Amino acid sequence: MNSEILLSPAKINLTLQILKKREDGYHEIYTIYQKITLFDELEVKPQSSFELEFIAEEYIPLEKNLIFRAYKLFSEAYGIKDGFKVRVIKRIPMGAGLGGGSSNAGTFLKFLGQRFGIPKEELLPLGKKLGADVPFFIEDYFSACGFGIGEVLKPYPNFQAFYLLYYPGFKIETAWAYQALNFKGEKKPYLYSEDLPPWKDPKGLINDFKDLVYSKYPQFQDIEKSFEIVISKILREGSSSSLTPKALPERSLASLGMTERAEMTERAEMTDIVWMVDSAVIKDRSQIKDRAGMNGDIGVKGRIGLSGTGSTLFAVFEDEESASQAYDLLKNFLKGGKIYFARNLKG
Repeated sequence: MNSEILLSPAKINLTLQILKKREDGYHEIYTIYQKITLFDELEVKPQSSFELEFIAEEYIPLEKNLIFRAYKLFSEAYGIKDGFKVRVIKRIPMGAGLGGGSSNAGTFLKFLGQRFGIPKEELLPLGKKLGADVPFFIEDYFSACGFGIGEVLKPYPNFQAFYLLYYPGFKIETAWAYQALNFKGEKKPYLYSEDLPPWKDPKGLINDFKDLVYSKYPQFQDIEKSFEIVISKILREGSSSSLTPKALPERSLASLGMTERAEMTERAEMTDIVWMVDSAVIKDRSQIKDRAGMNGDIGVKGRIGLSGTGSTLFAVFEDEESASQAYDLLKNFLKGGKIYFARNLKG
């Protein structure tokens, strides 16, 4: 029998706000999901029993794998006896806030629904049992607002954007993040307009986990500062920008996972990151802020976000040339993790 290739997209949370903790232990949230062009690949072939080949950097027991759990839920719900061999090639980093496991489950449920004639409306409750963001991957929306625990979806404009994602090489457990946040009380969400991209909103890309994650992992502050410098340079001067590292403090070299190069001979004070930007040296955030008035945009920091509870940090560009230039600059220096280039998924 012929196999079928399914592309399972990553998502980012452009924003994430915690509104209250429910009595059942779950949290009410308001988030904006965005599917992007970073994919896992699922090769599905019909056979007599279920078999999973999972090609990834980390082993997951079969009974905990969301693809197997999706198959089990579906087969029990509809009395399906057919089996499949599913071969998964993981490209989305795990535990990175990019929804890789949820996407795999949602993508496979959509496949099963289409194969056996089960409407999407019946698949959504199954998806919710597997994870709060699984319904987003069952729906056809490219971008959506998530309410409830994230499963109540409302379409949101699919603004054109290009993304640089930096995965630092370690995961952040969602359960830990919610427990450590220890959210109490209740608040109303700050609702983003549908008339402009959220990164142009005066509030920037709100993520209620950012302070917690940055406190636990201080290296994120240095990573974000590198993003700020590169983005500021490119947005001010366009794709002809050049950016050369002149000197970086030892602390920042270590926290960013950078490899020391021959030109990094001069040492700055330990509290500064110093880059040579053509003939100008930018030493601190105030200089970045002063130079960041990009055509009514709120500035560089409004374009940088944390996806989910982490650990992926991302930056937003509205044209491919600028994003590609930033990618070329950053990939030479951020050596401790992985940098991904993606855009908003569209039909």
